[in-house]
Amino acid sequence: MVRVTLTNPKSNMHPHNIDFHAVTGMHGGASDLLVPPGESAAIQARLLYPGAFMYHCGTAPALHHIGNGMYGAIIIDPPNLPAVDHEVVVVQSELYLGEQGQPGDL
Repeated sequence: MVRVTLTNPKSNMHPHNIDFHAVTGMHGGASDLLVPPGESAAIQARLLYPGAFMYHCGTAPALHHIGNGMYGAIIIDPPNLPAVDHEVVVVQSELYLGEQGQPGDL
């Protein structure tokens, strides 16, 4: 089980959510988690499959949100996996920033 709390700062102008590719079902839980500025919300989900999965803001336009860095990765280890010294996740992207204080450039 994983419980994720998303907090959207008051300073933000847009609602946000999280599309968890590790969560099966419609929109990876994102459709149940639209967080207006200044509020928090949580989802809880049972993770059924091990692997490395991305997550991102799925609020339209999703490409705009992902292009502004609203994404990441989560690792779901299989049961009984031997212990390791370190786990590393690397994500890659490019940022398409707009003018200072303005939305990013799609």
